[in-house]
Amino acid sequence: MTVLWTGVIPHQPYSKSNSRRMVINKKTHKPMFIKSAPALAFEKVAALTLPTLDPLILGPVGVTCWLYYTTERSDLDPSLCFDVLQGKIIKNDRQIREMHVHHGIDKQNPRAVIQVYSLSEES
Repeated sequence: MTVLWTGVIPHQPYSKSNSRRMVINKKTHKPMFIKSAPALAFEKVAALTLPTLDPLILGPVGVTCWLYYTTERSDLDPSLCFDVLQGKIIKNDRQIREMHVHHGIDKQNPRAVIQVYSLSEES
């Protein structure tokens, strides 16, 4: 396993599936689901914190995430972390073929620690 990149997003990670809210489309008057304010805040911090690699990592990768929450109530869901890697670290989150996700509690310093590693050597 060759580690290609490691980084930290210094913000409370959120579950993508549980971080949606319903709004009514002003034009169509139909309901639609958008990301919640906390999920958008996580994405904003990630956009400011993460570098943009040049070139982006290509090919199949594995990802290990250590997600540190302020409480036990949070669901263990790395999908929002995968979304923010796309276009900044890796070309597309469909490249992720293996994942290891760990849940931790740190009331003073919630964060997502992410490591991307190559799988091409193991193929």
